[in-house]
Amino acid sequence: MARKFGEASIQNKNIGKSWKKIQGKKWGLRGKAKTMFLFVKMKIPYLQQKSNIFGIISRPLVTIKVYSKTKNIWIPVYDALADTGADITLFPRYLGEMVVDDITKGKYVEIRGIASNAVVAGFVHKVKLEVFHKQIEASLVIADTDDVRPVLGRLEALDLFKVVFDKGKFIEINE
Repeated sequence: MARKFGEASIQNKNIGKSWKKIQGKKWGLRGKAKTMFLFVKMKIPYLQQKSNIFGIISRPLVTIKVYSKTKNIWIPVYDALADTGADITLFPRYLGEMVVDDITKGKYVEIRGIASNAVVAGFVHKVKLEVFHKQIEASLVIADTDDVRPVLGRLEALDLFKVVFDKGKFIEINE
């Protein structure tokens, strides 16, 4: 049996009387069921965007949240690129300035990507993220420029999940 709750599909083996949403986006049974096995799966469609090379291209863009230490609120970050080739999560400066008081208080790093001579300078901070409805603490590079897109990287983020990039159409996430 599977029930749809927004983007999440919940499947269980021993079915009890009723489902109840409990704290932290976890799911539980109430009633007489003594055992249960839950399997949480999310399926997020790729979003189409313009490309200088391909015209229109589908990209694995996701919404995540970051906890702002300066404002004491969760800030949604739309269209972050889910990138298994990125070692670490990256935000542009304007987002970083909403999260921490002074971005330069983090450890200075230089990030290189596909082109080894192209360098993005930034500062590493430990932050709270909400990724696929799960709150985590992760390292985040805040770039010293606004000229980068938000990227959800592997370490301390995507590697915490089973992520399947399904034929350029969907991202499937399993906890």
